[in-house]
Amino acid sequence: NFKLVEGGVLREAAMVALLSAGAHPSRNPAQNMADLRAQIAANEKGVQELRRMVAHYGLAVVQAYMGHVQDNAEESVRRAIAALGPRLAPAHGPAQPQAFVLALDNGARIQVAVRIDAQTRSAVVDFTGTSAQQSNNFNAPKAVCMAAVLYAFRSLVNDDIPLNAGCLKPIE
Repeated sequence: NFKLVEGGVLREAAMVALLSAGAHPSRNPAQNMADLRAQIAANEKGVQELRRMVAHYGLAVVQAYMGHVQDNAEESVRRAIAALGPRLAPAHGPAQPQAFVLALDNGARIQVAVRIDAQTRSAVVDFTGTSAQQSNNFNAPKAVCMAAVLYAFRSLVNDDIPLNAGCLKPIE
């Protein structure tokens, strides 16, 4: 763990030293620092705009509308899941989870099963059967897998909604 900003000051020299150290140092610490500065600036702008919105409308109103945006996203994804369900169901017999397997060049595999619950308009995305942790950089941590699932389901939505946590509410 490393504190990138302390007391409002970017710890650039320490970060460059960290990026340049170790058995596998960064190939371009200057570019990494430019990316980090851009991310910090974007976050700061977001904080400023959120504070301005709260000052203008009040915290309760802003929080209520944040909830409305997430609730709308959830409903939009539930509609997309409801439309997806029949496409994943077999022609005859009870619905079974649809499993998709991708064999990788190194012998590993990614396996994903999608189960749709028509009653609740929800989905379970199950990675059981995916190869174990690799000793290289081909792994995807849970956050990356969740982001991939989020983007996949968001791409099924025909509504004009912002990407937000509400999109994940109907997905396990």
